[in-house]
Amino acid sequence: MDVGTSAIAGRVSGVIDKVSVPQNRLLKLVIAWLLGTPFDHALLIWGYTILSAFVVNALRGNHFQLIIAASLMRSGLFVLLLLPVPMWFLIVSTFFMIKVMFSFAVDHYGNN
Repeated sequence: MDVGTSAIAGRVSGVIDKVSVPQNRLLKLVIAWLLGTPFDHALLIWGYTILSAFVVNALRGNHFQLIIAASLMRSGLFVLLLLPVPMWFLIVSTFFMIKVMFSFAVDHYGNN
């Protein structure tokens, strides 16, 4: 939800400056509401992704970290495909899960 609304807000001139101010972050929620975002599904996906990132991050230095991350990603995508969400929401949620689980949580360089 955050990624999609930021992308839309970034296309509107001057909105990005307003959204970066903490008291105006409500604009993202308004845009998401106007798009008909299923907030209950968004909360479920967000919670699963963050919990999975914590698990993957706890395995830092373990050679199974990437395998566990891929398994959690596969499980998350399977659940995501079972949810009755619009196609744009499915795409944005998939990119969010990839970004958080693989780009942020996985130790790509083997640093301990």
